[in-house]
Amino acid sequence: MATANAFRTPIWYQSEQMIPLGNDTVRSSVFRTPLAFPYQDFTCTVPRLAGPTHARLHYNPAMARLICSCLVLCAFSLTAEAQVKIHVPQQHQKKYEKISASVENSKSKPVTFCVEYGQWSPKGNGEVETTPYPSWVQQKYNGKWSTLINGPDVGSIRSPVVVDPGKSREFPFRLGDSSGEIRLRLNYWNGDMPSLDCHAPPKGAKLITSSAFTVE
Repeated sequence: MATANAFRTPIWYQSEQMIPLGNDTVRSSVFRTPLAFPYQDFTCTVPRLAGPTHARLHYNPAMARLICSCLVLCAFSLTAEAQVKIHVPQQHQKKYEKISASVENSKSKPVTFCVEYGQWSPKGNGEVETTPYPSWVQQKYNGKWSTLINGPDVGSIRSPVVVDPGKSREFPFRLGDSSGEIRLRLNYWNGDMPSLDCHAPPKGAKLITSSAFTVE
């Protein structure tokens, strides 16, 4: 016999785990991290333990809901524990305004990526400023993403930058002629690699992408 309890929950990242419970094992349902806000029905099945009648543990709906909630929170903590991300604080930007993007490291170990120091950004009225930057800037056109002519492959000076655990580095830049839907992409490596050769980078790079934002 099992008690099934359905309720509304954010969409979770797919995973499955076996959780020991006394002499038996509870098999969790599919979880999904809240990468999106739509909701769906979530059904969690909690089996009753086998054994003598007086030793059986029975679950009422409230207990089943509590257990399912704990399993969901555990799954979320595992999937959201550590990540590197590109953060853009405002989702709507204007041309020539400074975009204060940052690379955030919530991992327990340092990460390394390459920064292009030959970058510049237009300030308007024919003025430009130097803006070292580690990311590719991509623009969406006709439903497809294309890379703009700036990023870590452009220029002559590229050097590694290490971001320690729990730290972040800000890389402000501006966009002049580009408008519409924009996103940023970045390659990084796990570990403290101050001598990384950015002109011949090693294998094993991780690719991350920022949330899309608009430039008007």
